[in-house]
Amino acid sequence: MRYERKICLMNRNKLTIKDLVSIGVFAVIYFICMFAVGMMGVVPILYLVYPAAYALIGGPIVMLFMAKVNKPFGLLIFGMITPCIMFLFGHTFVVPLLSLLFCLLAEGIRRIGNYQSGSATMLSYAVFSLWPCIPFCKSPF
Repeated sequence: MRYERKICLMNRNKLTIKDLVSIGVFAVIYFICMFAVGMMGVVPILYLVYPAAYALIGGPIVMLFMAKVNKPFGLLIFGMITPCIMFLFGHTFVVPLLSLLFCLLAEGIRRIGNYQSGSATMLSYAVFSLWPCIPFCKSPF
């Protein structure tokens, strides 16, 4: 009886197929919103406002995602889909590499909050929302 209960508790912290489907659905919604907000970059001065505007518009999507998937590495997988797509569309390899850093930091903050703390979730989103600033950086390569 105790062994079965231990296995049940261990499986509760692993990503399931349902979680991966949720990651995919939220990533598509996130990417579409990112693309729509990115269209304001047509006006040159508004291009500088893009990261802040996107953090405000993408916030409810990511916070809802983090409330739905409270498991390790869910945010990391979710957060790396869009930078990898951006890399495939022509950005430098620096975008996914630095995005990986921000996603790992955000995942670590969520882990410290045991994936249940509201303040840790908000702080992890604040760190996570810094990655759209990366395309503004000049690649050293």
